[in-house]
Amino acid sequence: MTKSGYTSKSLCMAALTLLAATTACNKDEPSPPTPDPTPVNSPRTVLVYMVATNNLGDLSNAGYFDSDDIAEMQKAAANGDLGDGRLLLYHATGTRGVMLKEITPEKIDTLKVYDNEELSVSVSRMQEVLSDMKALAPADEYGMVLWSHASGWLQDGISEDNAPQRSYGIDGSPGGKKMNITSLQEAVKPYGLRFMYFDCCFMGSVEVAYQLRDCAEYIVASPAEDPAPGMPYDINLKYLLDTSMPLDEAMITAARSHFDYYNDVFVQGECPSTMTVVRTSAMDALADATDRAYAAADRMYDPDCKYQTFGVGSNASWFFDLGQYVNSICPDEQLMTDWRLALKDAVIFEGHTPWIWNTVPIEHCCGLSTYILKTPQSIDTKNYSTLDWYKDVASRLIK
Repeated sequence: MTKSGYTSKSLCMAALTLLAATTACNKDEPSPPTPDPTPVNSPRTVLVYMVATNNLGDLSNAGYFDSDDIAEMQKAAANGDLGDGRLLLYHATGTRGVMLKEITPEKIDTLKVYDNEELSVSVSRMQEVLSDMKALAPADEYGMVLWSHASGWLQDGISEDNAPQRSYGIDGSPGGKKMNITSLQEAVKPYGLRFMYFDCCFMGSVEVAYQLRDCAEYIVASPAEDPAPGMPYDINLKYLLDTSMPLDEAMITAARSHFDYYNDVFVQGECPSTMTVVRTSAMDALADATDRAYAAADRMYDPDCKYQTFGVGSNASWFFDLGQYVNSICPDEQLMTDWRLALKDAVIFEGHTPWIWNTVPIEHCCGLSTYILKTPQSIDTKNYSTLDWYKDVASRLIK
């Protein structure tokens, strides 16, 4: 397995032999400089972007979930699960610094140390790390795992003028800053990721998937909460780094493994799981089908319908089952048939436990959540009107 990403030992020895011969012929002339080794691409580099400056990391009183997951990564590497790929970890902590590391079968190497002045949930820091990934671990293709807290489509995270708060990540605790989905799109889009795997809560929404449709070929996420221990890295990394497997199959296998890890031991009230895999190339067709269904709707929502929520407590108002909602307001059966076919093409895997904690039974789950607009004024909630899904699709309901 190539870990260093540099040329072979035989080429290095040939260069040394040539240098020695040149020096022996003319000792008065300085030796030519030895060229820098040429990086060699690995098949795939996966970056785990771990924002642990919150109660999941070393600011927690309950334990270090980041340390547990890093131990799982080391276990996977020691087992040979990285194959010929490379695993990088951006690790932002409250007391242990901010570093870019590489997990190898033998050890953890520190590739770069960052300052604490720049927020890990800023566009500039995330792009700096993604650029460092490409420079320090060049590969034929790249994938990204986003590790932290999250709150789906909610557009109240930091903006370029340091306005409100929330969406992906919590950087700092208490009252940490978060990253808008529109900012995440801006940060990631130029880097040509093959997949984005959200090891955090509520990112399996149609608004998120549509906003990020040009950022990665596949998105793996949970419509509801992801238990604090998150993805089992010691089980899943081999799927995320296996380039011999078709990518759609690898993403489905990883998502099913994540889901089964909790579902196999599910007890009501403990460790629920909902996992979804989205093929982003199908999101435009799903948007078109939804737009046609919304155009035929004669109401914004059904007040008599008990809509399936994926949130508990204050989160219960933001995340509802997309399939149930569309079906409740579209009276045209042919449009609904077309819509279900579009959904099937976009959502290629969905799994859910029977309950969310001890509170919410899951009776409807198409794989994607959505926000329900109940009045024209609802578009201002958490800046919903700034999202592509609202502009291209949900605005159809404002009649």
